Amino acid sequence: MSRALRHFSVLAYAFVFAVGCKLPKRRADAGAASVILSETYHGKGSLVNLHYPADFAAKSEPIGDATSGALVVLSRALPGGLDEALSVVSVNTPVSNEVKEFARAAHKGAIDGYKSSGKYVEGTQTNDVPMAGTAATCIDGSFTSGLFTKYKLRTCYLILNGHGFAISKTYPVSRPEEEALLDRIVDAIEFLETDPDAAKIAAAAVEAPLTQTRTSKKKTLQLHFPDAFAYTPVGDTFARISRGTPDEGLAVGLVDNPISQDRRELARVVEAAEKHQFSEVKLVKNDPKDSWEGVPAVHIETEVRAEASGPWYSRHAWYMIRDRRGCVITLLYPKAQPQEFKVLDRIARATTFAKPGKTLLRGIDEPESE
Repeated sequence: MSRALRHFSVLAYAFVFAVGCKLPKRRADAGAASVILSETYHGKGSLVNLHYPADFAAKSEPIGDATSGALVVLSRALPGGLDEALSVVSVNTPVSNEVKEFARAAHKGAIDGYKSSGKYVEGTQTNDVPMAGTAATCIDGSFTSGLFTKYKLRTCYLILNGHGFAISKTYPVSRPEEEALLDRIVDAIEFLETDPDAAKIAAAAVEAPLTQTRTSKKKTLQLHFPDAFAYTPVGDTFARISRGTPDEGLAVGLVDNPISQDRRELARVVEAAEKHQFSEVKLVKNDPKDSWEGVPAVHIETEVRAEASGPWYSRHAWYMIRDRRGCVITLLYPKAQPQEFKVLDRIARATTFAKPGKTLLRGIDEPESE
């Protein structure tokens, strides 16, 4: 469940992009306090609104899939062919909800490239820095662009509304006066609880056509899903689809000889085994009288996480007996992205199950082979 960690490798890109952008020259700085923050920018998929002066240019790109988060970069040219920049990475589900651990893991991925080139020098780390009403962890450093131009770099990591943020400012060491305006822009950042485009993205995902079809090895069940998902067989009778990482998605299993013909007992045994996959499990709901497409089912909803400091995931599991076969359907998605439930639930309910004594081949029931 470390997708968010890998996303922070885009910070390295942000630094490269920011240093070397050639924008129109500006007039001499009249003082940070007097500069008007006349522009507002929201990058698609990001969780921030940035307010900045007109002589900065904004750019953004998503990280991961459309609901994971985004990188936003502001930059402008300085006299003498120099540049300065501010970048903000926002991630819906951070790798850890503890800011110090989040900063440690994310920062390592962000500056590995600079360390290997010998052009990055790590500075000091300061914890509990007040920022946006919470405590941030800030790491100072410097790097060399080209042969001689040295830049100051300061990156602050924070957790807010369950989301992770990395805010980096870069400016030439020879122009320390530039830091004041960058700090003003940071102070003016609006942090959002949800991406304004998230509802549109979720709606599009729910409505995406189920263009792909895969059949389990024993041909007892068939999954139909959108192009954005990947299929993975699990043994002969289980199948899984995922988007992002194998840990997030949908799994369906149909077993000929279940451990019990009582769905409650089936749920009890499987749930006990599943708990060993997670470091923490919180029970939200246990409904033994639910149903799945007209079949009586036990519905268990939990919140889980793989590591003690990791992000929480929502997990739904339905246990039922279908024509004396044991059936298990599970959905797993980041707790911070509840819209994913509708996407996975729709795909799960499109599953085709073989009739007793028959298998599925290209969507048609055929007798089981000897």
